[in-house]
Formats: sequence, C-alpha cells, structure tokens
Amino acid sequence: MQRMTRITLWRRTHLPAALVFVGLATGALEAGACELRLAGLANVTIAPGYNPFAAAGSSETKGFEVVHLGEPCPFFVTFSVGTGGGGRRALRGPAGGLGYEIHRSSRRADILAALPAARDRNLLLGAFARGQAKRQFDYHLFVAPGQLVSPGGYQDAVRVAVYEGDLTSYRLADTRTVKVRTRVAAVVEVSLIDGGGRRDLAGARSVLDFGRLTTGKTKHFRIDVKTNSGYDIALESENRGVLRLADAAQSSSVPYTLSLDGLALDLGSAVSLPFSTARPSHRFAVTIGRIGNALSGRYQDNILVTVTAR
Repeated sequence: MQRMTRITLWRRTHLPAALVFVGLATGALEAGACELRLAGLANVTIAPGYNPFAAAGSSETKGFEVVHLGEPCPFFVTFSVGTGGGGRRALRGPAGGLGYEIHRSSRRADILAALPAARDRNLLLGAFARGQAKRQFDYHLFVAPGQLVSPGGYQDAVRVAVYEGDLTSYRLADTRTVKVRTRVAAVVEVSLIDGGGRRDLAGARSVLDFGRLTTGKTKHFRIDVKTNSGYDIALESENRGVLRLADAAQSSSVPYTLSLDGLALDLGSAVSLPFSTARPSHRFAVTIGRIGNALSGRYQDNILVTVTAR
C-alpha cells in the first residue's frame, strides 16, 4: 500500500511562507481493499494409478477454497501448464512424459490455464459480496487412455494463482504450488490364438488334437502380447517334453519338439525366456517325433505357458 503526502505551498508579498501538509492515514487494510488467499490446496495423487491398456484412463477430483477479507470484489483462479514443457501438461517419469489435463468440470469440456493465454472459459471465476468469507471450488484431473509409457512414478508441479479483478484489469493476490503424482504399473496383456479363436491367456485351455500320430506332423498356436515393460515367457511340460500313454497301467511315450518363433526348446526342465520389448506375436509349433514301437492308445502332455511382466 502506498503512503501519499501532498505539499501545498503558497507565498504572499510581505507575508511569511506558509506550509500546509495533507496526509493519508494508514491502517491494517486499506479502505476499499479486497484481500484474497488460497486455502486447502494439497498435493494430488491420481489413484490407483495408470494402466496404459485400460479403456477409461485415470481421473481425480480435488477441491480448495478462496478466502476473502475486506471489500466486495470479483476474482479468478488460474492453473499453470506445469513443468511438462512445450505448452502441454505432462507428468514426467522414467522415460518421457505422461500427458494429462486439468478441467473446470467433470465433463472435461474446458481446460484450466494460466495468463496470458487463458480466457474466461479457462478460469475458475467468482465474486465476493460484502461479508462473504470464502468460496469452494473443485478441479478435475484426467490422464487420457492409450498412452504406452514405461512403468514407474510420474509427477508434475502446477502453480495455482488467484487474482483480484477480471481479464481487463487484475492484480495477483496469492499463489500456491501443487505437486501432481501417479504411478504406472508394469502391465502385460496376452491373448491365445488357436483353432478355437482368440481369448485371454489367463485361465485359457487349448487342445492341439493331432488325430492319428505320424512322425513330422505339426500343429501351431500363437500368443499376442501387449505390454509397457519387458516380460518373461515361461513354459513347463508335465511329462518333460514327451507324449505319454494315457492308460496308467502301461508305459509308452512319443517324443515331440516345441519351437518358439523358430527356436527349438528343451522341455526336459522348465524354460524361461526373457524379452526386453514386446513383440506383436509369438508363434509356437509342436512337431511329433519318431513313433518307433509306441503302443497304440491315446497320448498326451500338458504344457503350462506363463507370461509375466517385469
């Protein structure tokens, strides 16, 4: 607040000079002043986190107050772009950014912004009457679906400011910094494709029916993988890589080979294959070995296929 003093000086012939001092009295709050401050602006965690393959994205709604003291006044609240750079909001993480926005309403029609780019639709607007102490506002954060980002923690810092006035004439009254955080999980989605169509690998059962066994006969299946991280494919044969006669009273077996993307695997023990990046598809081929003197009957083996995100 300025203190102003006006000095009036006049002089008349043969009279001493006279000085008249006029001053402006000061107090705790200048007459006609409106004092505003932000309250209740806490850091935000977008929970339970972000799944790159979820259809709905992630959202969070938070509230705060604008506190008022003094004379009636209009006001507005702005939200900065944050530290994402490039004029767009982004949560920064292990390998790049996760885009997000802050909206005026849950309908996500208008994005909140900061000066000088903001227009009325990008602000939280209000006006205080005499004696009105505070106003409550909500803001809505949204992380759009379909962003394939690495797992880990992501965060940004947003400057929230309240101004007295409107966009034609205003003054900054108060600011706060809000940290925005979320966590991206390591996610893997796997589909099994065989003669029965496509289905989720989890809990699926596929039967490769060779009919009459002949040496060299081959059946195929494949898995499609979507993931935001490295992953492991583990395979375990119940009969250690051979087909065994289903009749428990007799012992007979037929060997077979299993290949993954053209690589022959030894199923004499459990196999685990690491992949640092996702491939669209992994193709499996099962080929019957030498029949030899195998007894007649029904032969089978069970192979457990497990895909795990790192």
